[in-house]
Amino acid sequence: MPDRLFLRVWGHCYNPLTLRIDPSIHFQVRVEGPLDFAVIDMILDTGATLVTIPTSVANDLGYSLYQPGDMQYLTTPSGIVHAPIITLISVEVLGVAATGIRAACIDMPGSMTFAGLLELSFLRIFDVDLHFRSGVIRFN
Repeated sequence: MPDRLFLRVWGHCYNPLTLRIDPSIHFQVRVEGPLDFAVIDMILDTGATLVTIPTSVANDLGYSLYQPGDMQYLTTPSGIVHAPIITLISVEVLGVAATGIRAACIDMPGSMTFAGLLELSFLRIFDVDLHFRSGVIRFN
């Protein structure tokens, strides 16, 4: 469970927070590690359990993937992969942020136009209402 959770939109705190989204768009997601932070394109994937980031980003953030604290087999559209699992210091998207988010380090196939997946390891710490037809996500 994350050790700290906060909602932030343009420097102001709101609760609840309602945002209009298009489920097919990419989100600019800020991820922070021990040495640095990065902003990467992600898509929302409610069918998966862990946030995913590319291995190169994890290395740049200061994680050692050669001696990860945890490895896990994950089922992906490309098959089963054995991926290093890390804990990101923070993840922020659309002004909503949380700390201590577990993430899998997986490189997306070259044909993908996004670098990672924003998944349940981030969303599950919020009470979230997703309304796909109207394009609304609400963080309660």
